[in-house]
Amino acid sequence: MYRKKEEEIFPKCDAPNCDKPGKCKAPKNNQLKEYYNFCEQHAAEYNKNWNYYAGMTQDEIEAENIKDIYRRNPTWQFGINGLNKDHIKSANNATDPLDILNKIFGKSSSKNNNHTYEAKSFGKNTEIGKAIKFMKLPEEFTEDDLKKQYKKLVKLYHPDLTKDPNKQKANEEKFKNLSHSYKVLTDYIKKHK
Repeated sequence: MYRKKEEEIFPKCDAPNCDKPGKCKAPKNNQLKEYYNFCEQHAAEYNKNWNYYAGMTQDEIEAENIKDIYRRNPTWQFGINGLNKDHIKSANNATDPLDILNKIFGKSSSKNNNHTYEAKSFGKNTEIGKAIKFMKLPEEFTEDDLKKQYKKLVKLYHPDLTKDPNKQKANEEKFKNLSHSYKVLTDYIKKHK
């Protein structure tokens, strides 16, 4: 039986002046939809220098990290259960004398980032209380304080920024907890603005 050679199965390596088979795929950008075909040597060189976060702002990086918590699965605000925008619009136009819909959909007219939240108003054993404690927020904090503290802790715990291999595993776990805590607190703030 005739067996095909690697050169016939795989395309040629995308590196200039390389005639080896391109057995290894490497992403062209962080959209992960287009790929280069490299030989093993060129794939290793490319991967060594490739940075998923290149060209992103700090806010975009934070958004990517939050998505990673949920493994990029779709999520919905608590209480909505996947309702589409038409359902929400009709709910906003409904008569609601007990203000139940506003409590479910978290609507508020306040857009102030300087509203002060008191840590003691949340129980220490509640999810919000634990998030405040983990993020080491002061007794009174604002949304801006939360964002500054998050950015500070991302630089401290992000696994890609950890130089000590002994702290790598611990920092991965702390980073997961940090991302979760930040999500819990920002969701609370959005709901109560």
